Amino acid sequence: MIVNQQAMMVMVIALMVAIVIGLILLIISVIAWWQIFIKAGEPGWKAIVPFLSPYTMYKIGWNANIFWVIVALTVVDLFLFRSSSPLISGLSWAFTIASVAIQIIFDVKLAKAFGKGVGFTLGLIFLYPVFILMLAFGKAQYIGPNGIPQEPQLGSPDGQMPL
Repeated sequence: MIVNQQAMMVMVIALMVAIVIGLILLIISVIAWWQIFIKAGEPGWKAIVPFLSPYTMYKIGWNANIFWVIVALTVVDLFLFRSSSPLISGLSWAFTIASVAIQIIFDVKLAKAFGKGVGFTLGLIFLYPVFILMLAFGKAQYIGPNGIPQEPQLGSPDGQMPL
């Protein structure tokens, strides 16, 4: 009986530590994205709004419509995941792999949007908290989605009207 109580206490402490670490990473991510949004000309407060934040992330790095693809994949995957059929379960895995592939492509495009290369992309994939902070607080300047400079629009900060 005492062993079970000790094991339960260890599990509770481990869960509390995991929650604290998760909250710290969430706070770091929100602070970093707030700064990235500002660098990209978006209001920083968008980093704290649940659906608006990832939508804006995809808008900055790639294409805002990709956000809706990810949402659709996730919703369909939630329904397929509970199936006991091997075919449908395999389809669920395919959707999960597609979501991961889209995230990796997004990391590539986000790095390009700030003029960074393959090494930085690998950092975003494998050491996300460190490299997202480097992107936010480093010298990287926003170029545009996919690393393609955007033409100024009417009412842009440079005050110029397009010809």
